[in-house]
Amino acid sequence: MKTTDLTPKMSVKSAEEELAIIAITGEQALGQNLGGLQFFSNGFRRGYGNNAMICDENGLSLGAADFVNAPLQLWMNGHIKASDIDLSGSGYTKINIFKQDDIPTSVSIGDLWFDTNDGNKLYRAAIAGADQIVAGEWELVVSTTMSTFAQDAIPTSLAIGDLWYDTNDSNKPYRAASVGATTIASGQWEIVNDLRAADALLKAGSSQSLTGDILVGVSNIKIDGVNKRIAIYDDSANMIILLGYQAGGF
Repeated sequence: MKTTDLTPKMSVKSAEEELAIIAITGEQALGQNLGGLQFFSNGFRRGYGNNAMICDENGLSLGAADFVNAPLQLWMNGHIKASDIDLSGSGYTKINIFKQDDIPTSVSIGDLWFDTNDGNKLYRAAIAGADQIVAGEWELVVSTTMSTFAQDAIPTSLAIGDLWYDTNDSNKPYRAASVGATTIASGQWEIVNDLRAADALLKAGSSQSLTGDILVGVSNIKIDGVNKRIAIYDDSANMIILLGYQAGGF
């Protein structure tokens, strides 16, 4: 009786045939010649599971089965994403910008922090690891631009020389003598003396002509040039002294 061998036969391929099987048609060259053949592929993977290095159209990643979930991602556009990175060593020039209520811990000298619950006041880190607002750690960045406030409540000054017009007190002007002034006191918000009336009187005494009315104080004294008279009023706007009259003369 004739027997037939049914054992599966394994074919043996040449090196060129094996290379042809693993070669994947694409556009990105791997830059390696094997057996005189140039390999092209859209992706490259080394390792298994999360212990993998992947290079594809997104970039290079380490530590996950795919690029999106990798703890380290180097994007094609130069962006770097890492779950943990230490930039406190020498030679780093990158600064970090924080925008939050609580005092952050700086990573590098020159880091910036915008205090979001204090008018976005800006601070700069003088050291790595700064975690409090003191000299040598988080230091307030002093503004060189003068700001002008017109409001009822006392504002917080941003720079020395800021001006505040108190809108519920006849626009009385105040000048900031310090950064961060919040009260009306010496060295903080200081009242600006209104010397306009005195200046007007000095000009009148130097043979200069003035037109219109001159009000001294809060309209308590009125020099009426048109009618050639001076009227003095009390706090209730009642005239108590009158020098001159409608027709003129004293």
